Amino acid sequence: MCFTNMIFLPSLFAGIGPTIKTQIVDYEVGNVLVSPQSGEQYITDLDATLDLINSMPGVERATPHYAKGATLKYRQRILGSSIRAIRPTDEKSVSPIYEKMIAGSYLGKGDTGEIIIGKIIAGDPTIPAEEEFYSSLGGVRVGDSITVEFGNGYTKDYRVKGIFSTGWTSSDNSALITWSDMELVEGGSLDKAEYITLKTKPGYSEKFVKDELVSYGVSS
Repeated sequence: MCFTNMIFLPSLFAGIGPTIKTQIVDYEVGNVLVSPQSGEQYITDLDATLDLINSMPGVERATPHYAKGATLKYRQRILGSSIRAIRPTDEKSVSPIYEKMIAGSYLGKGDTGEIIIGKIIAGDPTIPAEEEFYSSLGGVRVGDSITVEFGNGYTKDYRVKGIFSTGWTSSDNSALITWSDMELVEGGSLDKAEYITLKTKPGYSEKFVKDELVSYGVSS
């Protein structure tokens, strides 16, 4: 047993480490995470900022994120969650979540009234609510309609376009809509983001890109 522990455990953790790092990069922060300037809540003048970042050496693509607290309702289930707005085409260049659809399909550019949700949020209809490890909507399927009540009072019924499973808990416990749909929620053009994630081009280090961002006055 001692020998097994000495050989197996270090190998296990050596494997887990890179896996976790890959999942964080793929589904959370990208190769480089761009945050708001110190003291600011959002990255403003978003389109101009994205144009600047995407023109920098070493940047494959940058994509913005904007989240809003909401309550999801499906049949008798009610679930608090954060709804994240993405630009689907740009997101595909940075994150592989579009490859992790286990039912339905990924969001399309300009989709409105449609939402994709993680497997955890969708839930399993065979598991009673009191036995769930994570709270869910109890077995949502593609094509079902869920009601989303946002923190600002905006309420809308969304058709579930797809369900994804990445194996990364925080990702599988999230819900995504398009940037266009979030603009409807906010009641106007959304030229700001909570953060921007970006993918670096092959042959360029993350440090190089970070230094470039700093030199251009972009926080990272």
